[in-house]
Amino acid sequence: MGGYTKGPWKWWMSNSFRRLSGPDGKDGGVICPTVSRSDGHPDLIVRKADMALIESAPDLLEALEAVVRVADRDTVEFNMARAAIAKAKGGS
Repeated sequence: MGGYTKGPWKWWMSNSFRRLSGPDGKDGGVICPTVSRSDGHPDLIVRKADMALIESAPDLLEALEAVVRVADRDTVEFNMARAAIAKAKGGS
């Protein structure tokens, strides 16, 4: 696939409004605000623990691809790793 925004990703918050940006620096380039607060400002509804997982996704994918590349085996665990990589890249 390759159409996803390459990492690193970083959450930016100003005035408590959340958005996720990539290395291009585009404000909200990965996830843009979708909810309008009562004062009219856009925001995202996302838990703090989910924010950490989402932000680390590019690094996790890169690390998992490296592990499979270096030590690929025909085991249940490596099959799970290959399936997770395919899913992250838009495959089934």
